[in-house]
Amino acid sequence: MKNLAKTVCAAVLAAAMTLPMLAGCAAGGNGSTTASGGTDAADTTNTTTEGTVTTMPIKTAPTPEDIAEGAKTNKYALAGKELCERIISDYYVSRTHMVRAEPKSSEAAFVWAFGAFLEALSDTLRIYPDDENIKATYIDALTNGISAYRVRVSNLKTPAGTFRNITYYNAGRGGSGDYYYDDNAWICYQFLTAYELFGDKQYLDRAIELLEFFETGIDDVLGGGVYWDKSFGSKNTCSNGPISVCFLWAHKLTGEQKYLDIGKSIFDWMNKKLLDGSLYSDSISVNGNVNGWKSDYNQGTPLYAACLLYEITGESTYKSRAARLANAAKGLCFNVSGTGDNRKVGLNGNPIYKSWCVAWIMRGFMKYTEISGKPGVYFEYMEKVLDNNESTKDKRGYYDPYFKTGDWGGENKNDVLQPSGVASVFMICARFDICIADYLKG
Repeated sequence: MKNLAKTVCAAVLAAAMTLPMLAGCAAGGNGSTTASGGTDAADTTNTTTEGTVTTMPIKTAPTPEDIAEGAKTNKYALAGKELCERIISDYYVSRTHMVRAEPKSSEAAFVWAFGAFLEALSDTLRIYPDDENIKATYIDALTNGISAYRVRVSNLKTPAGTFRNITYYNAGRGGSGDYYYDDNAWICYQFLTAYELFGDKQYLDRAIELLEFFETGIDDVLGGGVYWDKSFGSKNTCSNGPISVCFLWAHKLTGEQKYLDIGKSIFDWMNKKLLDGSLYSDSISVNGNVNGWKSDYNQGTPLYAACLLYEITGESTYKSRAARLANAAKGLCFNVSGTGDNRKVGLNGNPIYKSWCVAWIMRGFMKYTEISGKPGVYFEYMEKVLDNNESTKDKRGYYDPYFKTGDWGGENKNDVLQPSGVASVFMICARFDICIADYLKG
């Protein structure tokens, strides 16, 4: 694991087999946060070979033992782990390394949903790194399961040119269907995750293959940016956001300047073409028409990218961009009524609140909390939503994936994408409780 950001947080996470997004971890999480959003913690500065970055004011580096102790009592960690185990039992076929589209179905999940399944497992491993069942399933799915979607072509023609010996993942198992640049970004993110977790270079090699594929979707139409799919009709935040994250994270892992240059150029292009006020629009067509719809996960990935750029470069403009986006995304995602103990929090109905989408905005909020040292109210709000959603748990152990508390009437409610997203949200909130909340007091 080379060239990681050399902060106290990163050192702790490496020791704990966790990820950069996790930040320093603390013991004693109990399912409630200390976030108030009204008190700003003082920043501390740490100079690295990659720039001067501002990190959270953590006085005592937590240990893996601290994390394990906190996970014993944190209700979100326990609920997320239980749900993750249920998902493995109902959706994963170890004999064929297949993720089912739905429980008991013989139909395989699309690669996007396969990525969500991997996210749920890796999010759980960040808190429970020694869980052998979850670890074994994750490794098997990422090595044997995902290979069923893998396609390698000697020549790939795109508007950017003709490229040789390119590898990517099609939407359907067996290499069926079409390829989507955003689908491949979720898989690349998991290869980078696995490399960070286990240090096995095969995962980094697989990620780099996909970075090469992403370059086939970048041309001068609209001044840059990555296409969404093989129709090459639009360039979307859902492809540019996570692909920027992948290039920037790959730079942190390898020190390769090219990855920083590409990741930064994609992020800067999004700011020119897709940023509307402080939020990102859905897409821009090749003829210049912008789809102004604002979704939650399309704020989460640019927020993550802005935070990475601040970590890498130390340039305050990226931190300022992240701050504006985090504040605007809070208003986009949450609706709040009442005050104090009577405060009620829900998720807004538009953007679409698939649980997978919620997980990605929460990852963005987590990353912003790391660089700012300020808890905001993101996790206080989300945990209130989770507490309300507890009543929807059914006899199978699943929760309303739309966080509406009482109405499961959404499209594809049993798709593996949905319970996987709920599990991720549980585990991301648990990481805040166990790994950040108490240390923001320091």
